[in-house]
Formats: sequence, C-alpha cells, structure tokens
Amino acid sequence: AQQINPESLDAVLLNIQIKIQTLQQGEFNQDDPEWKTINNKLTQLGKTAQGVLEVKLAEFQVAVIFHQYEKAGILLDDMKESHPSSINVALAELELLYKQDKPDQIEPFLRKNINEHPQSTILVKSLATLLSSQKKVIECEEVINDALARIKNSQAQRELGILLADLHRSQGNTDKSYVVLDALSRQLP
Repeated sequence: AQQINPESLDAVLLNIQIKIQTLQQGEFNQDDPEWKTINNKLTQLGKTAQGVLEVKLAEFQVAVIFHQYEKAGILLDDMKESHPSSINVALAELELLYKQDKPDQIEPFLRKNINEHPQSTILVKSLATLLSSQKKVIECEEVINDALARIKNSQAQRELGILLADLHRSQGNTDKSYVVLDALSRQLP
C-alpha cells in the first residue's frame, strides 16, 4: 500500500496495522525494535494528523497491547470527545472494559450502545455472548430477537439467525435450532 502512495495517511495506517498484527501473531516481545518504530510513527502521525480517528485508534490499540490502560483511557476520552457517536470508539471502550476486567460495567455499556447504534450486529453479538456465558438464556434470546426485528440487512439477519440457532443448539434445543435455520434459509436464500 505504501508503494502506491507512501504519503497517504491510509497507506501508512494500513502498514502500521499490518505490522501490529504481524508482531502480535509471533512471540510477543515488547522490546522488539519494530514496536518502537510503530510508536514513533504513531507519535509523528498524532502530531501531523491531529483529530484523525484512525490514528487515535491505532495508538489506543498499542497502549492496550502493552497494558498501558491509563494511557489507553486518556486516548479513549479524547476520542469520545472528538467522535462521540463513532461505533469504533464504542468498540474501543468495550475492549478496554474487558481488558481492565470490569464485568459489572460491560452489560450496561453494551445495552446503552445498542440503543445508540441500533444497526450494529457486533454489539448485539457481544451482548448475546456475554448473556449466554452468564446462563441468561431468555435475555440472550430476547436481545437477538429484538435485533432481528430491528435490523433489516440480509447479512446481519443471517449472522443473527445463526447466532440464535447456535444458542438453541448450545442449550440442547436442536429442534428449535433447526426451526430457526430452516426459517432463515427460506427467508434469506
């Protein structure tokens, strides 16, 4: 990407994201010189591309990777102030809640953000997964069914339908699971 236009912010950010993912996949070593290069590049971008959400998100991601939760919180506050309705900022906050092990705050946060981002399937899936892990099956089913009624995108309908079928299957209700999948295949061929 940088070979096409090395000055492009999108190309630089894509290159940084690739490096971050590559470093995370290998044996994690925070002393790896590549991390320093990434941090330096992000610091430089932060100065030249002030207010660009993608730069802040990358800085946030690196802070979380290094367990620098205070720094991540500061970056998050800045993003929330400058981009208050961004789904990406909400997802970053959700990640920080998980990383800081604040389970009592996660469910209310997800419910609030589902109301603010009613077309988001990732928030619905996150809440459904959380409720299922807490054995709150009826609430989980209600959350998925509400989303199915609200979200009309066919890809989202498929994802949510499969999630609902999987919930039924995990509870030993294979007949209900089959009914959901059958209805889904008829409704969304």
